[in-house]
Parts: sequence; structure tokens; C-alpha cells
Amino acid sequence: MSTDRLAILGGRPEYSEPLHVGQLYAPPWDEFKDQFDGIFRRRYFTNHGPLVSQLEKDLSEFLNCQAICVTNGTLGLMVALKSLGLSGKVIVPSFTFPATVQALYWAGIEPVFCDVDYDTHAISAEHISPLITEEVTGILYVSLWGGLADTTDIERLAENHSLKLLHDACHAFAASYAKRSSAQIGDVSVFSLHATKILNGLEGGIIATSNHEVADQVRTIRNFHSSHTHAAVPLRINAKMSEAQAGMALLSLTRVRKNVENNLLQWQTFYRNLNDIPGIKIYRYDEQCSGNYQYFNFEIDDVRFGLTRDMLLQCLQSEGIAARRYFSPGVHNLSPYDVLFPQYANTLPNTDKLCLRTLQLPIGAMCTIDTADRISRLIRMAHDDAHLVKNQLAEMP
Repeated sequence: MSTDRLAILGGRPEYSEPLHVGQLYAPPWDEFKDQFDGIFRRRYFTNHGPLVSQLEKDLSEFLNCQAICVTNGTLGLMVALKSLGLSGKVIVPSFTFPATVQALYWAGIEPVFCDVDYDTHAISAEHISPLITEEVTGILYVSLWGGLADTTDIERLAENHSLKLLHDACHAFAASYAKRSSAQIGDVSVFSLHATKILNGLEGGIIATSNHEVADQVRTIRNFHSSHTHAAVPLRINAKMSEAQAGMALLSLTRVRKNVENNLLQWQTFYRNLNDIPGIKIYRYDEQCSGNYQYFNFEIDDVRFGLTRDMLLQCLQSEGIAARRYFSPGVHNLSPYDVLFPQYANTLPNTDKLCLRTLQLPIGAMCTIDTADRISRLIRMAHDDAHLVKNQLAEMP
């Protein structure tokens, strides 16, 4: 434990090595080695090998729909967009990781940026409805922070206007709402198996759907070579998952529930420690949501807390805690979209406000309950010494 003085005020940093955001759950080395020994014995490294086939089978059972594995979540979105035949314009939140919108642009689709609900951090039927025009062919809904919101009204809106609904569920593996899986929202859901996610393939993605025709399209589009299906598709791409990715993901899948429980203990510790601090608003799941708790996200009201989000971030970084601003700025303010679509400037007030206030703390395999206690203590100290921190930051170049 460090001294009772923040590092930014001259104390010793809490951590000598950076503590990063991200799940980073890994299996025991012996199991990892055995899995990869098998890959090398078989000399079957890619092109729908036995481990990819097994992973797709296991995921289909876990998600209760057809699961097709791809190289990563971004390619998953790109393939899903083509499989749904989307064109023209698609409504999408700006409060998301840039890859969500970049997938649209790669597919030749113009994003229609939509503001989010301030409490759920997701787009709502109320915000979507005024944006629907004859050129809009779909809605790209994004679930954030490892949970789900109620999408009933959005699904009804999409159906009434004959719009396709694609679900960016890259944060939401193993999450459900009212006992309904995150894979069952909309026409297609896409998950990420990046090392920072609760299901870890080191890298990878899943396209999940209950529509057999769409599943055939996905299997054909994801592969330049021979595939299990030969659906008529507009184009194809190399988005195959490797055996190495599948081997890691299979080991991870057996531990998902256990890792969610570990996340929950850390999340609850953060919540207990931080919930009473003035100016902190913790993102909470809806009571009907069962989340994976892979993110601890909260907002900072600088008037009540005493520091801005960015000032607190500087404090934590000086302690060796690599907390992150999610998301900052919104995609509509990023290049090239700020130039291509200037009409969205200052039209997404909830998005702009959240981009200035939200912060994500480390949670997952690299952390413990003690970690959550130590980080919470530092945040409380930053609040208590806010005037000193402000003065110190003002003097820094």
C-alpha cells in the first residue's frame, strides 16, 4: 500500500507497473499447451478445422441459435451487414467504439447518427423514430458495458417499418434481459472474442442468428474458398477463424460463468466503495438484466466531485492505473465523420455529455477485490483533496 498522499501530489504510485483495463482471462498453461500441441500434431491450422467446428457447436448450444465464428468482431459486423442486404443509410449510435460505424462505412452504408438515452447509454425507439426515412434500411443497435437494456420497442419499431435490426453485442456475451439471450435480439447479433472480452479467443468474433437463410449467407460470405454453404451473395471476404483462436475460445468458454462471478465480486466492491461519493454516478444494469460485469463504468459530475473526469483520469494514471475514457469523443466528432457529416455537430446532447463524463476502471483477471478497494480509496482521496489536485494540475505543463 502506498502512502496516504496521491502520487500526483508527491506520494508514491500505488502500482509500479500499469494496471490495464481489459478482462485478459487465460486458462492454465498446461491446458493451453495441450490444446496447441493438438493443433500442431494435426497440422490443421485454418479453413474450418475441428476446433472451429466444435466451438461453433458449443456456442450454438450456449446461445440457443446458430453461431458462426469469424476473425474478429469488426469483420463480423461487416459480414453481417452484407448478409442482411443492408444499403443506403443505417441508424447507429455515436456513443460506441469506432469500429461499429467503420463497419457500416466499409459496407458502403451511410451512418445516421442517433443520440442515446442518458440512463441506458443505448439508442431508444424515442430517439430512433424521427430519423427513419425512405433511405434508411436498418438499425444498428449497440449494447454496452456487458449488459442489455429493454429492446422491445426498438424491435417493434423495426418490424413496423420493415427495417433490419443488427445487434452489436461485442460487450454482451453471456448477458441476458428478462432471461432472453443477447444473441436473440434483432436479426443478427455480433460478439467479440478479443482478449479484453469475457469470452477470450485472443482475437475473434461470433455472428449469431436464428435465421437459417441469413446463416447460410454468413457462412458463404466469410470465406473465399469452399464453404459449407453456397448461398448467392454479393461478395465474399476472408473472415475465417483460425484453429488457434478456436482453441483458446474453447478453453475460455468452459470458464465464462466462473469469470462472470469473479467480475461481479469486483463490481460489487467498487459499487459499495464509490456509490456514496458526491458527483459519482455508477452505470447500473436494469433489474431484469443479467450482465457479465466486464466493465465498471461511471460518470463524474465535476461540480459535485470537485474534479473533471479528465482530471481524475490524470490522478489515476499517475498511480499506475490505466483507466480509460469510454467513449471520447463520440464517433460523429471523429475523423472523417466530423467532416463528412457536419450536420450532427451539437445535435446529440446526451452523447456529448456522456463522452465528457464517463470513465472505465480496470476489472477482470488482472484485478482482485483488493484491487477494487485500493482504486476506490484513491478515487475517494482525489475527491477529498480535489482543490490540491486542481492546483497541482494547473501548475503542470
